Amino acid sequence: DTFDDDMLSTAIQEADTPRPSEKDDKKTPSQQRRTTANIQGKLVAHNTLKDEVFANRSEIEAVLSEGKATLVECDCESVLGKGGMDETRTRIKDKTIAMIKTVETMWGDLVQRTEQSSKLLSEAQQQQEFERLLQEHTAWCKEMRVRVNNIEVADELRGAKVLVKAMTTIQTDFDAQQLRLEEMQSLCSSFKSQGHKRANDIEFAYIQAQDEFEALKPTASHKEEMLQLSCKCFEYISSMQHEDALLKTRL
Repeated sequence: DTFDDDMLSTAIQEADTPRPSEKDDKKTPSQQRRTTANIQGKLVAHNTLKDEVFANRSEIEAVLSEGKATLVECDCESVLGKGGMDETRTRIKDKTIAMIKTVETMWGDLVQRTEQSSKLLSEAQQQQEFERLLQEHTAWCKEMRVRVNNIEVADELRGAKVLVKAMTTIQTDFDAQQLRLEEMQSLCSSFKSQGHKRANDIEFAYIQAQDEFEALKPTASHKEEMLQLSCKCFEYISSMQHEDALLKTRL
């Protein structure tokens, strides 16, 4: 008679967290940052709720055990056959059965919704991480295209060596960006294995990012080869000038 299911009802409502809208894709960078913070805040709050939910598992199990013990007691032979007890026994038994069914249904619903919300929030967070990497990759490609195109063959050895050093830094940046692309690929694989409804769109975006990256590599490699060759040429010219000066002093 005293069982109160408000706690379970409230928890179910809190666990039923809606999935972030796909309209987030069209938001400005400032709005996206707020959305990211919002999802992170929801994830923290949800994890707190999840811990609280499962911390009450033993209490739920105790309620169910008590109810089942009551059913056993109602069916006990010592109760059967006693005048005036059958009606009471039936009433208690029916109410206990109803209580057990209510608790089991609500607890199962709560667990299911909690796990589903965890999955959706986790997917939303992973999707935002992918989109962040994609935006950074697009900006990196744009910047790298300018840096590579600005590197020209020097007209003297010292300048050529400076440009070779700059090109070495660029190649290091390429290696670091390759690792970020591998991280994006890992996220794509995770989306497909999870059955994410936008997995195909995300994979297509990754393929485009990879193609853009690969398109930059030949230009950078060509510039590096030209700079290495120019250094060798200037070194040869410098050596010849040194030999020429030495010969002139001996003539």
